[in-house]
Amino acid sequence: MSLNEQQASELWRDVRGTLWPSVRDANLTGRQRADVSQLYFHTIANSLITDAVYITGDNNFLSRADEIYAKFGVVTDTATATWTQYAPKYGLYQPTDIELSTFLHDQRNHLLQMSNRSQ
Repeated sequence: MSLNEQQASELWRDVRGTLWPSVRDANLTGRQRADVSQLYFHTIANSLITDAVYITGDNNFLSRADEIYAKFGVVTDTATATWTQYAPKYGLYQPTDIELSTFLHDQRNHLLQMSNRSQ
């Protein structure tokens, strides 16, 4: 998605008005502004990614999930619901402890090798 400055401002105001319709801009808390920024980012990112989901446990997002999707095209859901829906579609699985340890070990070794090469 490519937005000019005016379009970006309009989108931010629209997202802000959807999440916090009864709160004036000057009265938004830092957390509320962060919520607006998160949804703003996902709105832009989802325009480039298929099957993207904003995963959250925040009831302010979840209670407005249908409205958020209708206005911004952002699917909003819980981690459990998202996993249930997408795991079979993409063949996802929960790695075993051994697989996870092996992966982390391999990553550390790879990063160490890259660090040594750059010196």
